[in-house]
Amino acid sequence: MGFLDSKLYQWLEHIANFFFLNLVWIVCCLPLVTAFPATTAMFGVLRDWHKNDNRAVVVPFLRYFRRNLKTSLGVSLLWTAGFAVVYVNLRIIDPFSSVFEFVLMAFIGLVIIGFVFTTVYLFPVLVHFELPLRFKVRNAFFISVSQLPYTLLGSAVMFFTAYFVYHWPVLLLFIGTLSGYLMYMICYMAFEKIGASYEYEAQHAGKA
Repeated sequence: MGFLDSKLYQWLEHIANFFFLNLVWIVCCLPLVTAFPATTAMFGVLRDWHKNDNRAVVVPFLRYFRRNLKTSLGVSLLWTAGFAVVYVNLRIIDPFSSVFEFVLMAFIGLVIIGFVFTTVYLFPVLVHFELPLRFKVRNAFFISVSQLPYTLLGSAVMFFTAYFVYHWPVLLLFIGTLSGYLMYMICYMAFEKIGASYEYEAQHAGKA
């Protein structure tokens, strides 16, 4: 067996592809306004890798970027507006000044939890389901609530990724696609639980 057919070569190829995809994702995120479309495209490529072990990078990335550009920009505006509203309210509310503001702060806390839980599934749902935007966001939220163990696991991956990148920014060159792939694996296990596996998708497409 030659080196090109060895397990070592395959592992090196996988590592190189993850690193290359990570670089493409970072470059496409640099304008900031394209961060959501670029992240959606990255998850689209990771979905392809998870589904059939196809290791192409640039061509599928650009395809997913163009296909989901409008939807991803809509999600970006929605998430930015939601973050802004929550941030402003956290700045002006004093939970110890009145019962009303305490209750309002508790409500905002629940909103933040729902926001984080939905974000865990957001990009995997965007590339896994062929639905209008409002249904994709709704599905991400409902899946996060109904599959709580996977949601908590995905939230932990997001938290530790953000923690490590905050303290060691250089890790962003490597960790984006690795944590993204781990999150997609977790989300796909939740998809299987609700009957949205690749096999169901293929059967449904065949009937359509």
